[in-house]
Amino acid sequence: MRQERGFTLVELIITVAIIAIVMAYAVPAYSRFVAQNKVQSFAYALAADLNNARSEAIRRGFDISVCAASSSTATACGAASDWNKNWITIVQGGGASGTVLKVHQAEAGANASSALAGLRFAPSGQVKSTATNLRIGNQLITFSNSDNTVSASVTVAPYGTIRVTN
Repeated sequence: MRQERGFTLVELIITVAIIAIVMAYAVPAYSRFVAQNKVQSFAYALAADLNNARSEAIRRGFDISVCAASSSTATACGAASDWNKNWITIVQGGGASGTVLKVHQAEAGANASSALAGLRFAPSGQVKSTATNLRIGNQLITFSNSDNTVSASVTVAPYGTIRVTN
């Protein structure tokens, strides 16, 4: 007599139940992982642009600003503090004054909060306000996802040190 091979109904139900339990834990964790990576990528992109602006200010000997911009075609720093849309890196002095060095295009997935419209790096590497041209204290720009469950912050110290924290 030949023996049949295969799974019983009980074995299949138990397997499906185990897979459902594992997925119930894995999917929310994966969603949080994706949200955290998206938020961190914004923070690290801003930190990289700020570090680049500081280096350019030291190298060129002129002030370089990084500021929030309302559009990707902006050519000057304004009073806007909406880092969600775009930010630009621009030369603020010398023969190249007003030259846009870099535009960071807006992407969906993270919200920024800051009252800061922009930062100006002096040739010494120090940070100044774009509006008053005076040296300023620690500045913070925080990125978070839409439901504020994950966040990352970019902190700029008065002497130009840039740090990303989660």
